[in-house]
Amino acid sequence: MAAAAWWASNAAAAAFLHPKASAHQVKHIVGAAAHAARADELVAGDDPRVGADTLEWACRHAPAAVGAVLGRLPAAPSGGGRVGEFIRALDTALRA
Repeated sequence: MAAAAWWASNAAAAAFLHPKASAHQVKHIVGAAAHAARADELVAGDDPRVGADTLEWACRHAPAAVGAVLGRLPAAPSGGGRVGEFIRALDTALRA
């Protein structure tokens, strides 16, 4: 499943942030959780409640440092389909 492969790829990429503060960096930080939520959603027959539950879990378990790092970056970029929606939702929630 492509969503699961993207999840794994983003999980590995999270460790390799570069010093340039760009909106693209937000994808590196929250991309794994966003792709995991999409994969969970697809496995559940495209049930949006399942994706929302995964996002909520990710927000509850993210260390405060994640929000601090996101606070130094521009907001998540537009686009990206359903995963992009998840990225922006996580970005907003974790900055709060």
